[in-house]
Amino acid sequence: MKTRKYNMLWKIVAVSGGVITMVCLTWLILFEIHGANPDVPVPFLSLLGGESSMEQDKAGVSHAIETCYTGDPYLADALFEIPFQRSENYVCNADFIKEIGTDNALLMTDKAKETVSALFDKSYQERDSADETLTGLLADGITVVFADGTVSEGAADTVKMINDWFVRSKTSMEAHLTTDKCMVYYDGGMVIVRGEFVFAVYNSDDFETIKSNLGMEDLQNGERRSCVMELEFMSPTNRADFSTYKLCGAKIL
Repeated sequence: MKTRKYNMLWKIVAVSGGVITMVCLTWLILFEIHGANPDVPVPFLSLLGGESSMEQDKAGVSHAIETCYTGDPYLADALFEIPFQRSENYVCNADFIKEIGTDNALLMTDKAKETVSALFDKSYQERDSADETLTGLLADGITVVFADGTVSEGAADTVKMINDWFVRSKTSMEAHLTTDKCMVYYDGGMVIVRGEFVFAVYNSDDFETIKSNLGMEDLQNGERRSCVMELEFMSPTNRADFSTYKLCGAKIL
């Protein structure tokens, strides 16, 4: 009688062990598949802790499929993680390139690089309140709201206020924009160029304004940093002539 009970108990243990093993194997297989395709659900995955599946999905989203990017030249992943589309008037890079051609897209990236250099890549001793080169890069009707609440009116006034601040705060920077034709798209009536803004501030009596404008709390003197920037361009005369496009706005994303 005891022998039968022991045999029955061992059978139950063996069957239970087999079921548990199958469940574990199935879960591991689903977990591996989930790694390649996050849309495949894995039971009880959230019990492992860490980011939720929704947070993991958001972190892994790439909008590179909307662009003509081929991997050459190398561009930072951060440039593709932020959605490009702003409005219903959005034309993605892949479609916009077909419409305007590669040469015009490269013309816009050159404008973006030149504008960033003219705005930021200078020592304060090089600044000129009547900088004609920088004025020529800005749209005539551009307005900028500065940290102290003042608002510039037009390109010449904007350049004067920007350069006067750099001189007054004794701010010197090195900066450049890393971008490519795959970062040019259209939205809201503007041609937009996205890029990686790489910079270092080597001197300033007003670090707080710089940190506030760039959204960086821990910026240090001489520290090389980067962020995603978008430059907005419009043509005052001919939308089909990309040589006429000028900067009308810029955003740190």
